[in-house]
Amino acid sequence: MCPGSVPPPGPESPAALGDPVAPVVPAVPGSPVVLEGSAVLESSAVLDSSERPPFLRRRPVHLFPGQGDFSVSTLVASARTTPGLRKAAREVFEQVDTVTAERGLPRLGPWLLGPEPPSGRALASASTGTSQLALFGASMAVHRALSEAYGVPSAAVGVSFGELAALTAAGVFTVADGARAAHDLALALTFCPGALTALACPERSARELLEEAGVAGTGTGAADVVVAVVNDERSVVVSGPVAALALVEKAAADRRVGAVRLRLPFSSHHPALGHAAREFATAVRAYPRSAARFPVHSAVAG
Repeated sequence: MCPGSVPPPGPESPAALGDPVAPVVPAVPGSPVVLEGSAVLESSAVLDSSERPPFLRRRPVHLFPGQGDFSVSTLVASARTTPGLRKAAREVFEQVDTVTAERGLPRLGPWLLGPEPPSGRALASASTGTSQLALFGASMAVHRALSEAYGVPSAAVGVSFGELAALTAAGVFTVADGARAAHDLALALTFCPGALTALACPERSARELLEEAGVAGTGTGAADVVVAVVNDERSVVVSGPVAALALVEKAAADRRVGAVRLRLPFSSHHPALGHAAREFATAVRAYPRSAARFPVHSAVAG
């Protein structure tokens, strides 16, 4: 298990992450839809099913993103113009800030929702765990606002770090304990130096690039670069040391393969993270857990 994967709620829960599930494919006609953006938050009440547009006549699925997908500016702009999201953000960050206080981190509610909100760079340069708690709180705020406007989702999908918010949204963890788990994960990741690079190519081509760059290995050592995530048949993420990733990116440029370094200072989803993953799992298991109110699917574990 990688540090981004969360232990399942338990066999009594309908949302146990080890359960076999059918893949959830958002935004496919006739299927549940992942709602994103501020436009869907304008209503303060759940619409009658007869008044909903066709794509909302089935309960939606909420997607909780991983760390590379967090935009502070989008949250701040939406909270300023959307009363439902602003109210949800204030409520969520009141609970999150009980955890920032106990763990010596800056209060996020007044900072994010105040007149001079931080940039993503400012959050990243703050105390360890600050950016992770900001993402966790933002995800929970959007979920709460969407649920208020359109009803509780039929299911949730967590992408890596987003699994924590997805489980919290389903009621497995309280908001405070979900925030504590997010900070625990941030601390675990400090022992995983390195970085991640997204490659616009199939998995096989990515492995060929690693060989060409001379950095491919068995994946058991921290010095190896590995294919860490397969998003789809045209997109993968590789993980490893910064210097080695630079060689991969050069090889990709020579082949005219798109390569983007993610703004994350650690080698998430790397096989060498086994010890950190076990420590994180031990920390998370200490928090009380309840049966989930709706199914939670993991993009990592199913």
